[in-house]
Amino acid sequence: MHFLATLAVLLLPLVGYSLGVVLKSGKAGVRKPIVLDVILVILMWIGILYSRSHVPFSKWIQFAAGVVAGLLLGLAVTAIKGYSEAERQSAVAPIHEKKHSEFKRGKAFREFSSKIGTFQSQILLGLLFLIVFAPVALAVRFFSDPLKIKGPGSGSHWSPKTEIAPDLALFKKQS
Repeated sequence: MHFLATLAVLLLPLVGYSLGVVLKSGKAGVRKPIVLDVILVILMWIGILYSRSHVPFSKWIQFAAGVVAGLLLGLAVTAIKGYSEAERQSAVAPIHEKKHSEFKRGKAFREFSSKIGTFQSQILLGLLFLIVFAPVALAVRFFSDPLKIKGPGSGSHWSPKTEIAPDLALFKKQS
């Protein structure tokens, strides 16, 4: 249960941050996350984890404070940074299917939630890449040599082929 509460305390400020960015960006589409957004989300999470261990609040107050802090940070960053012309053109416009039974309130909510989801998915995938894939790639890059290129010797890097005797049972296994 403690794990789920920690996960909620970390993800709800991301919802607030995304909400702030989408509210400030308006109807122009959703600004694509940049490195600054990812860094701010990580710093916000570090601050939340630090305050969670040092400030004795209930988890419900932490949930609300995280959403409000994320919302204010998203609004402030989007207001300060603004949009360049290139960012306005590259803003992600969510794709919607037109249905004949759509109501105005439902349509507006779907567009709004689609903008939030688009921004959050890009942030979360960026964090997943930085936290999971980048360290694994660096470890493989520095500590592995699958092509045996780094080994001693300046000769050829060819590996000798092992000869396999022809066997009828071996050929039958191939199909």
